[in-house]
Amino acid sequence: MKKIMMMAAIVAFVSCNNGTTKNEQNDSVKVSNDVTYAYPINYSSKFELADPEKGKKITELWKDFDDNMMDNHSNYFADTIAMDFPGMGFKGSRDSMVAMTKGYRSTLGTVSSNVDAVISVRSTDKNEDWVLIWGIEHTTSAAGKSDSAHLHEIWKFNKDGKIDYMSQYRQEYPGKK
Repeated sequence: MKKIMMMAAIVAFVSCNNGTTKNEQNDSVKVSNDVTYAYPINYSSKFELADPEKGKKITELWKDFDDNMMDNHSNYFADTIAMDFPGMGFKGSRDSMVAMTKGYRSTLGTVSSNVDAVISVRSTDKNEDWVLIWGIEHTTSAAGKSDSAHLHEIWKFNKDGKIDYMSQYRQEYPGKK
């Protein structure tokens, strides 16, 4: 049920922000993006679909983490990056971030991920590209303890096409024993 609700929210987000909708006769109808929201929007409410190659890069980074190969695509990152994780933040150089990630990954035996959705979007009023990704991460610690969690991550690309920010939201998997 949660996956259905999440997918419905994603579809609603994209359809509300792509500027068009279809009526019953399948004709395109222009929809205004000038919506008054119940709360002030702090960052942006003007998004459109963007280059899916950026989403591909994020899935490659997830795969690199699963396979314990963080050096494979470290060139995707800017020289300086900020990252927010549950209970921890990081801001520093690409090399420090890769070293930190390798250190954490070394505490795990195996990692496998399932991706539920990935969307590349552009904030048209900020002229910034973002990738939104949802999935489930299954881990086994080096000591053999299994764990799983739902992940939602947002990744920001700078003007040079390099990742300079990532934020992760994590929820323990309800099927976990």
